[in-house]
Amino acid sequence: MKRRRLLAAIGAGAMLAGCLDDEEEEDEWPEYEECSHEIVSASTLPEPAQDEIETAIIEVAYETDDRLILDEVIDTSITYLRTQGEYFRPDVDTSGDTTRLQLSEETPEREEILPFENRLSEDVSGTVTIITDDGEEEEVVNTTVDVDADDTTTVAQEDFSFGDYVITVDLDVEAPDTELPEGEEVDDGMSTTDEFTLDEHSFFPTVEVTDEEVIISQDVVDPLHCEWNEEGNIILE
Repeated sequence: MKRRRLLAAIGAGAMLAGCLDDEEEEDEWPEYEECSHEIVSASTLPEPAQDEIETAIIEVAYETDDRLILDEVIDTSITYLRTQGEYFRPDVDTSGDTTRLQLSEETPEREEILPFENRLSEDVSGTVTIITDDGEEEEVVNTTVDVDADDTTTVAQEDFSFGDYVITVDLDVEAPDTELPEGEEVDDGMSTTDEFTLDEHSFFPTVEVTDEEVIISQDVVDPLHCEWNEEGNIILE
């Protein structure tokens, strides 16, 4: 898991923990319902929680002797915050009457399943490899597959970090007979390579072997998000 302390490009005075204007009456804010989502966009949070996050980013930490609104609207022990295309984990510490909020940039992980569907009338075998497409090309999956005719299996089931990947499938099965130009031969296997992204909008792909090709498809969704009304109730989730 990628984890590093967020040290934003800030001015010389930013190393001091910040706080909101003492003249602001935090009691004016209602009691908020908690959003149960694992990933929450900072832009959808109530205004005081957004202010706390902004202060924590700009000044490295946010401190208060009163309510920490962010700790009310999300479960800060498990929730990722998304802002400006990056993901952060809140770190909340209470000492005496003072609560301190810091944010650490952290890449989310999610348990994923890679299904493998054989639509052929014969068994197939081969290999499936997945590498990261982030410049480091780390191999995260390298496994053999043996799938009966017209059957489905699970190639991988584990936690994977959000990011870009390249998947390659190499199968020991003859490709369908086709007319080829003189001098060319039919391949003695079927293979394909494709790129995919894993994030809150998309999941691991599915590998499907047909008579004509190896198909790699991916489900993409529009995730739900939380919004709050003036009474602190969640109106969209």
